[in-house]
Amino acid sequence: MTTSCQLRKREVRLTMGPCTSGGPVFNTADFEGSARSGFATAHYVRPLVVRWFHAEVEGMPDSVKRPLEEFACDRGCAIGMNGTRWDEERMSCQGGMGGRQAPDKERANRLSLKLEGPAPLP
Repeated sequence: MTTSCQLRKREVRLTMGPCTSGGPVFNTADFEGSARSGFATAHYVRPLVVRWFHAEVEGMPDSVKRPLEEFACDRGCAIGMNGTRWDEERMSCQGGMGGRQAPDKERANRLSLKLEGPAPLP
């Protein structure tokens, strides 16, 4: 997805506004909240996540969203967020099933996740 590149080629001026954020989103609950908030941008989002997120934004029925989410998310977190610079955030997300429940240290240990700091998944 290279929307911003295409806009810049056409000399569209991109500026920060009240509904923009330049940081990554990990939790499915955060995506769902953004879908209902009038957001303007989403960054670092993989194509499968975009398809699921679009279904959320459009208010599609669960019968449409659920299968898309199964491909777009891993343990409640957007796929493709496994760069080492985001290890801590990704593991915290997975420990709490994407914000849908409080981080569970016991569950995180079973999944070999480290909620206290960054560590690669096996």
